Amino acid sequence: MFCQKSGFCTEKASAFLSMMRVLHTEAVAKHQAPESQARAVLEKLLNRHSRQLPPFSVGIFTEKEVEQIRDYIDRTFFRHYTMFAFMYLQKKDVILHRKDPSRVAPKVPEAAGLHKTFELDPSQVPELQEFLDGGEQAEPEEFVQQTAKAKTGARGKKSLANTRREEAVLSAMDDAMKAHFGDLDDKLKLPE
Repeated sequence: MFCQKSGFCTEKASAFLSMMRVLHTEAVAKHQAPESQARAVLEKLLNRHSRQLPPFSVGIFTEKEVEQIRDYIDRTFFRHYTMFAFMYLQKKDVILHRKDPSRVAPKVPEAAGLHKTFELDPSQVPELQEFLDGGEQAEPEEFVQQTAKAKTGARGKKSLANTRREEAVLSAMDDAMKAHFGDLDDKLKLPE
């Protein structure tokens, strides 16, 4: 934008951009020189491009253009020179291949083994007393019989044929499950 506002032709714009690249590379990127040395590099570059003394220098810029360039570089590059130097001095390497041992969620603990001695009698647990009838637990067989009676009473007028058909289907399902899973109760029994 500076080259366009100053009316530089293609050769002058190219020379200016090359000077800025050399100034940045020599003063900041390679040597991290103090500002006084960077200004000396700038003056050397301006002298080389403002006087016609072949083969040492080529007069591309006039004295007025040199003053414009010097003023522009003072307002932009040297105003932020310490920031440019700081960016090249501060270097942090990021290592991505290292594993971080910290986890977001804690590790799941190993499962503890169960034993028959760990079982409790529900009638001995105070928190369960309100759920038990009179402090005693109903036997599983009694519970099954009560449930069967309730189902039979609810059926009411269902035909005896439907009941036999349901029993046959349930028996067939039990046989298929036994054949497929074997004796699952023995496999799930707790060690004594």
